[in-house]
Amino acid sequence: LYLTQELYPLFGKADTDKNRILMLSTIAKACTGLPNYGPYCVSKLGAYGIALMLKEELPEGSTPVYTSTLVPGEVNTEMQKQTAYSSSSGFPEHLVKHWRMLHETNQLLPPAVPGAFISFVTCDTTPQEFLDNEWFVYDDWHHERWAQGFAADGVEIKEPVGLFG
Repeated sequence: LYLTQELYPLFGKADTDKNRILMLSTIAKACTGLPNYGPYCVSKLGAYGIALMLKEELPEGSTPVYTSTLVPGEVNTEMQKQTAYSSSSGFPEHLVKHWRMLHETNQLLPPAVPGAFISFVTCDTTPQEFLDNEWFVYDDWHHERWAQGFAADGVEIKEPVGLFG
């Protein structure tokens, strides 16, 4: 929030269609009552709340700025691996087992997928489309516009199974 306030005067005055703020989120914005996971969930809920506020206020300002949120999915990163295979992660055992299963069954996305998705959302959408959507990598309605190369390479962009059913 403070960074946005400091940077607001630097947004373009002429080509305002490119003035965008994208807040990365997770499905954790919806979690409740998860032992050892509360601070993470609260931080995501807070960031989501700020995004909703900016989404309402900034397009109407003297310099329009468009805000949206994006969930990049479960990504195969070193942090994800450390969480899945560390005995001292502090996370509930069922979550650690789930993340380990995602690794072992290759259900995690390669980092290039969320990178391409973020690029598409920020650079290849209209201001209204950007503003009107809460972007989720697994929603397939937008895949034909940015993900064709991944499908050709055999990468499936689908939500992992196992934690909620």
